[in-house]
Amino acid sequence: MASNKELALTWFQALVSGDAETAVSLIADDFRYFLTGTLPASRWWEKEGFFTSAQMFSGVLAGPITMRIGDVTAEDDRVWLEAESEAPLASGGTYANTYVIALRVRDGKIVEMKEFSDSLHVFEAIDAPEVRGPRKPRQSPLTTVTASVQGATAGADLP
Repeated sequence: MASNKELALTWFQALVSGDAETAVSLIADDFRYFLTGTLPASRWWEKEGFFTSAQMFSGVLAGPITMRIGDVTAEDDRVWLEAESEAPLASGGTYANTYVIALRVRDGKIVEMKEFSDSLHVFEAIDAPEVRGPRKPRQSPLTTVTASVQGATAGADLP
């Protein structure tokens, strides 16, 4: 059986390269996806919503997307990877975003994806209903709170 890191990289490669059969086969039935920010599309999505979101995104591109993967870290059932994208947009210009993607794996399948990206760039670059519209209240990506830290002000006493 592939390690969680290998599984995550295989899935990511399949997703980006358009290998839908492999990408779908590596997602659990109860898969869910979180997109950060306050865009209309920013929220928790179930599996079908993730597919709809991915199809919308591919529809605004004028050519292939290049995803460069940076560090990848795996621990227990979690895999985190950093990446950056570059793709021509159908409306002109270039889509170039940065990401930290948190994946959770169970029984050889991806069960959760949290995408942390530059939502301001998404708003500025993509003209689609899923991006435009009134801001939504921010939802939390936390599924578990392991600690809570509180202080008067962050960094106030730093030199």
